[in-house]
Amino acid sequence: MNDSESHRERRWTWVEVAAWFDTEGTFTPVRKVQAVVAQKERKVLDSLGNFLSSQKIHSNVYWYPRKRGHVLIVSGAINVIRVVNRILRLLRVESKKKAAAETLRMAELVRRTRGKPRRIRFPS
Repeated sequence: MNDSESHRERRWTWVEVAAWFDTEGTFTPVRKVQAVVAQKERKVLDSLGNFLSSQKIHSNVYWYPRKRGHVLIVSGAINVIRVVNRILRLLRVESKKKAAAETLRMAELVRRTRGKPRRIRFPS
């Protein structure tokens, strides 16, 4: 492999994205709706983030000191909906499928209710 090949960005497929979420990912349907992938090496997360960006899905990569690694975070209802819709049927781990489906449900709820006034209920 020569230098130009080593610097070339690898091509991702949705099957590979789903595999990364299956093995290294989490879905959070509460508080903040997010899809997260954790990894010690930042390079692969940057590459995954570039692929997601090419698909009009915004993500960020952060250093996560408690885990001594990096995390790629997809947040925002629309971004989460886009990524989960593409990978949900490709996930193999049943618990991840359930978490992804619940995250998708919550992201759609957030998107529908955004900007609408919330009714405050006071305890009686």
